[in-house]
Parts: sequence; C-alpha cells; structure tokens
Amino acid sequence: MTTNLQLPILVFLPTAAARLVVSKLQENGYSASAASSIPELQRSLHAVQWSLVVTTRPDIDLVRNIRPLPVVNLEIFFHSDLHAGTLEGGTKQFDTKAFMGRIDALTQPRPAREPETPARSAPSLPQLQTRIRRWFLPYANAR
Repeated sequence: MTTNLQLPILVFLPTAAARLVVSKLQENGYSASAASSIPELQRSLHAVQWSLVVTTRPDIDLVRNIRPLPVVNLEIFFHSDLHAGTLEGGTKQFDTKAFMGRIDALTQPRPAREPETPARSAPSLPQLQTRIRRWFLPYANAR
C-alpha cells in the first residue's frame, strides 16, 4: 500500500465531491487534502509538495499552469450503468477499483534507471582504413 514517506494527494473539486474523494483516498491509506477554489488551489500548490492532483477535465490545464504535476481526470472513472435501462436516462457508476488502481500506479516509487552504457566511440582513421582494405582486398585480387 502506501508509506509515510509518500507525498500527499491534492483533490481539486467542489467541496462535497472533494470531501468524498479525500475520504476514499484516506480509507485506502493515502494522505490527501482538498482545495475547492482557485485561490485555495494556488496556495496549496505553492505551499506543499504533492504527488499528484485529482480533478476534472476542465481544470487540468489550470492545475498544470500553476505547477506541472501528474493529474488524474476523475471523469474517466464514471461509466454509464447499463442495468439502468436506456443510456440516455441511465445513471453513472463510479469505478472505484480502476480509480484506486490509477492512484496506486502513479504514487508507487519507480525503480531508478540503470546508468546508460557509454556509446561506442567512433573508429579512428587508421581503423577505418584497415576495415576498408579488408573489405576491398578480395575484390582487388579478383581482377
């Protein structure tokens, strides 16, 4: 699950929705806080280090213009309930499992990259001449 060293998650949504999402994150062991207005968002993003921000599509650019952080679009986890009858009048179901899976994936520490191996150095001129002679030698003797 999560560790104490993990950075908190910021939820930028209207108050009631933000409380619901923050409580769900906290139930799953994450540290999370909410911001519901633009001034509150700006203060939060400048004052604290965050692992990511949860918001809706219209606010993604706003968040990224203040601070470049990973953003989870909450809207993609709502799906039409096919059991409610018609798609037009159907209710939306929130896919909690997929949402928490995305949060887990974005907050888990990633293994450090292995150091890059140095590129092979370009052959020197004498080495190139030797290679060329070896390649042309069989053709030169064939004449």
